[in-house]
Amino acid sequence: MKYAEIGLRDTQVDNVVTVDDLGERIKILAANRADFAIASSFNGVLQLKVLGIEDIQPLSPQLNQ
Repeated sequence: MKYAEIGLRDTQVDNVVTVDDLGERIKILAANRADFAIASSFNGVLQLKVLGIEDIQPLSPQLNQ
């Protein structure tokens, strides 16, 4: 998550909350309590399948840096 925090440092994102558990991050996003969640593509897609969430899609193309 440190990588994500560093990557967001110079953006116009005002409020960054870190959540270590990816499942919780996805649940927060699904509940419309966040605008986005950062995860690796593989882990994010896997967690969406595990949780049965179909209305959230990975960003395409992926962020590189």
